[in-house]
Amino acid sequence: MGRHSANSHEQGSRKTPAAMIARDISAKYQRTLKAGLPFFVIVYYDHEADKLALIQTLRRKLKDKNLDTRTFDPAHQSEHGAGKLYTLLASASAEPSLSLISSLPLDAEMMRADNDFIHYLNIHRDRIPKERIRMILFLHASYAEQFIFAAGDLWDFRHGTYWLEREPAEFRPGLWSSLERDAARLNLTAEEKQAIEKHLGTVRPLIEQTEEPRAKAQLLSDLTRWLRRRYVWLPAAQAAYEGIRYVENERTLIRADLEYELGYALRNKSDLSEALQHYEISLNISSEIGDKAGEAVTCYNLAREWERRGDIAKAIDYMAKTVAIDELTGHPDLKQDKQYLKRLKQQMQ
Repeated sequence: MGRHSANSHEQGSRKTPAAMIARDISAKYQRTLKAGLPFFVIVYYDHEADKLALIQTLRRKLKDKNLDTRTFDPAHQSEHGAGKLYTLLASASAEPSLSLISSLPLDAEMMRADNDFIHYLNIHRDRIPKERIRMILFLHASYAEQFIFAAGDLWDFRHGTYWLEREPAEFRPGLWSSLERDAARLNLTAEEKQAIEKHLGTVRPLIEQTEEPRAKAQLLSDLTRWLRRRYVWLPAAQAAYEGIRYVENERTLIRADLEYELGYALRNKSDLSEALQHYEISLNISSEIGDKAGEAVTCYNLAREWERRGDIAKAIDYMAKTVAIDELTGHPDLKQDKQYLKRLKQQMQ
């Protein structure tokens, strides 16, 4: 197809801005460190970009106090996985250093947090007070119920739980350092990295000097597509997310495009739980405003996602909508899309 494919747990689920969380955690951590005590905080978040912004703020605040942090990522680094993580955390706490566990590994279907890893955290929870471990665990909100059910005993060792609030819709200069840093870490040639750096340097002043929020969103949407065409998924997701912040109260084509681009970028960097959310927002807006092309391409990608997850019935439902729009609009991919729909139906027989 021609489409490119200061709130703790006592205060419930009320959300808190990143700056307030960083300030509260920093103060608590300094007190426990001085007393030689363990420290364990959970932070739930909805969006990857907000989590990264909080981590950056927290690191800066602690660095100003001459306090170190270490980041562990069990989702992407096997050496931080089950059977190894607590030993690493104990070593970091002995230095001392606050450990930031940035994400949990996912199960084989890439839809939920790995239950075996959660059980590992729970079973060995007594190491937290015994070895004076000091850590913050960042969890995507979609894993909240699963984590509470599988690791309920960890609550006894917790010093607080926070729900991270979305940052206000204003331009963040820190976005550019994040984009440049993440692009530099990718497995790209020196020439490709140089091209990205040059493009970011061209786009940045345009966005900073533009006053109209919708114009900023459009420039960020263009940047997202430019990065996506080079398969630079994390920076593409960050740019799309930033763009959405300027039009998050709108039900417009630019908002639908940005939600789609964010979903597409997240899907390709394996953040599937969040990708579907943005695809659905894009689809709903496209339907409301009568953007048939947007509806068709989003339904097509949702069909592919549900096929990958093994839910063929949902894949058929979305693909049937794509075919219906193709027929209505005379789309050149009608024949190809019908064949895909036919293959899906055959899998159900």
